[in-house]
Amino acid sequence: MPGFCIFSAERWSNNINILGESFQNDFATCGRFKLFRNTIKKFEDDKIFETTSEYILVLDGCLLNKKQLLEKYKCSSITDLMLCMYCEGANKSFFKEFRGPFTGALYDIKEDLWIVFTNQTGEKTVFYYQYNDVYIISSQLDWIYAICRDNRLPLTLDENGIYQSITFGFMEDDSTYAHEVKRLRGGKYLEIRDGIINVIPYFTFTKNPKRYESKTEDEIIDIIDEKFRNAVKLEFDKDLEYGYDHLADMSGGLDSRMNVWVAHSMGYNNFQLLTYCKSNYQDEMISKQIARYWKDSLFVRPLDDLHFFYDIDTIVQMNGGTSAYIGITGGKRLLEALNWEKFGIEHNGLIGDVVIGSFLHSMDEIDSRIFTGRYSEKLAAHVDSSEYYKEFVDHEIYLMYTRGFQGACNTVSIRNYYTESCSPFMNVDFLQTCMDIPLKLRINHNIYKKWILKKYKEAAAFPWETINGLITESNLKLFVRKALKRGPKALLRRVGILKNSSDNGMNPLDFWIETNPKVSDYLSKYVEIAENKLSDLLSNDIKKDMKYLYTSGTAIEKCMVATAYSALLLMFDL
Repeated sequence: MPGFCIFSAERWSNNINILGESFQNDFATCGRFKLFRNTIKKFEDDKIFETTSEYILVLDGCLLNKKQLLEKYKCSSITDLMLCMYCEGANKSFFKEFRGPFTGALYDIKEDLWIVFTNQTGEKTVFYYQYNDVYIISSQLDWIYAICRDNRLPLTLDENGIYQSITFGFMEDDSTYAHEVKRLRGGKYLEIRDGIINVIPYFTFTKNPKRYESKTEDEIIDIIDEKFRNAVKLEFDKDLEYGYDHLADMSGGLDSRMNVWVAHSMGYNNFQLLTYCKSNYQDEMISKQIARYWKDSLFVRPLDDLHFFYDIDTIVQMNGGTSAYIGITGGKRLLEALNWEKFGIEHNGLIGDVVIGSFLHSMDEIDSRIFTGRYSEKLAAHVDSSEYYKEFVDHEIYLMYTRGFQGACNTVSIRNYYTESCSPFMNVDFLQTCMDIPLKLRINHNIYKKWILKKYKEAAAFPWETINGLITESNLKLFVRKALKRGPKALLRRVGILKNSSDNGMNPLDFWIETNPKVSDYLSKYVEIAENKLSDLLSNDIKKDMKYLYTSGTAIEKCMVATAYSALLLMFDL
């Protein structure tokens, strides 16, 4: 992910991946520290890369509530604001008031103190490396790898990271593929003094259901609507601040729909909508209906060419292998086809279904932990989550931080090569409000659907892809429709007579691999070559387990193995 890098040593690597003309590249030296910034040329008045006689200041991303903070602290610039908030603050976590996709760093020269932070949800990545008195802070893993190689700093393989990658499909905790490199998780910051790195929490999502004990369901819906509209306003006003047209994802789901629907209802116009899926699938059809309703432009990228299957190394270079390369499917190729000069934020509905809804499907799952958040259970015995799990108040919050922030939101690492990416569902104040709503009201999208029907009834006139029908229809009617849609082939597959996977879905990965020998052969050959290159670096057990998972696994399991191998090739420069 584009961003910044800090290196606490005399030498500086010139082998880092310098990005092209659409990025701003800056170098700076301050004492023993070397700094580098590589950021997209957008939202530039929200960013800082400055050194003074007293401070080093870095801020990347975009600050959605910049205007409000400038007014509150009576500052005229983002630099003045950052210094004012730091100097006036009772503690070092001045950035807890920031909202949006941001990362940054501040070095107090007099105090010899570094403060490095990411946003509350952590989709803006920061990684940190330490060996003796040398440390590296970086938005990109490949920058750390390059600096370590150039300066002959050790990187030792962490097989626990590999097992997390090929089990969850992403890293569950702060692990990477190297023991010396960790990820700074959402709501935490680094305090570095005398060469010692401390990780300190500054914000944690929790639950306070007592907040709603005295409120009716209608009153709760009013609160949801008010908070959501506030979140939408922050995002879309940022586009207007810079004179950008609005760009938004669209699909057959409720989340991207409500993002765009509420924005339109608030008077925002000039939308370019994006969708990508198997051609003529419901996501495409529903997106076209909604675009037609609002008279928006819609860019559709069909996935049927399957070119995204070949993007293993490209995606891993961009996200460091922190999640399965296949997760964004055709999204990267769609984004690189756009003319970005006129567009601002990529507005999306990331994790919306589990914010006003839940990862859980029944009240019992809050204690039973039936839903693990992993994409594969085949090698789950190799991952011990017991200590990490204790950090969270319950199973749902654990899932939000893992499957949500570090899984689903990892596509932001790819999106940020083109622009900033925001979801109003991830707005801190909105998300915390929803977590306080009792689970029994959120589960199975109960209050989500009631919110739509009460506040935006016209949005319910379009099908919801997940249920293959309207949210107003009875459960019996939806069950019958699903059964008819699946047809006799589903029954034959269930009893084992029909072997082929279904081609029904936004991205039917198993079907595509099974019916396209070219794709299947490419993946197999890629894994075979990578396995040979890494043979002397991996233990026999991990090699055996990865081979087992690839040969016996589903499409996503095969792609997880390919991702891990690609990440290791990147790490060891093979």
